[in-house]
Amino acid sequence: MKYAYARVSRDKQSEASQMAELTRHGFDRLFVDKISGENWERADLDRLLAEIRPGDEFIVWDIDRLGRTTVELLRFIDELNRRAVKFKSLLQPFLDTTTPHGELIYTIVAAFAQFELKRNRQRTRAGLANARAQNRIGGRPKGLSLEAQKTALAVKQLMASGQFTATDVAKRFGIARSTVYLYRQWEPPAK
Repeated sequence: MKYAYARVSRDKQSEASQMAELTRHGFDRLFVDKISGENWERADLDRLLAEIRPGDEFIVWDIDRLGRTTVELLRFIDELNRRAVKFKSLLQPFLDTTTPHGELIYTIVAAFAQFELKRNRQRTRAGLANARAQNRIGGRPKGLSLEAQKTALAVKQLMASGQFTATDVAKRFGIARSTVYLYRQWEPPAK
C-alpha cells in the first residue's frame, strides 16, 4: 500500500499544495497533521506508523514535513528502512528508497550525517576536556533563566493560593505538570 503524509504548522495554513502533488502521485491512504514540525507527538503520523507494514511505501511531498534537522530526518528514514518500508519524497527525488539509485544516495547522505554527528561529539569532548584543564565547567549553566525564574515565582504563588490545581497552572503557563511541581519546590537565588 502507498501511505501519504502531509503536515502544516497551524490550523490556519492549508495543505492544498501538498495534497495536489500527493494526489497526482497517487496513494491508498492519507494522513494529515496540523502541528509544528518541532513537535514529534503527531497523532496522524503516529497512526500511519502504527498501520504501515513491510513492503508498503511512505510518501511525503517534502522532507521538511517530517522534521527540522538532517539527523532527525535520517533517523526517521532509517527507522522506515529497518521496518522494510520504502520512502519517497516528491520534491527530493534523490531520497527515494524505492529504487536502487535512491537507496545508494540515501546511504551516502546518511554516512555523511553520521560522520558529522561523530565529529560534533569529538569536538564537544575536546572542548570539555580543555575547559576542565583550565578549571572551568562546560555545559548548560545551572539554574533557571530569568524568564523561567519569573514563571516559577508565579507558579509558586498560584499553587500556594490553593485555588488552582497543577493541571490548571500547567495549562495557564503552557508547561508540563511535572514542571509545575519542580517550580513549586524552586527557591529564588539569594541576592
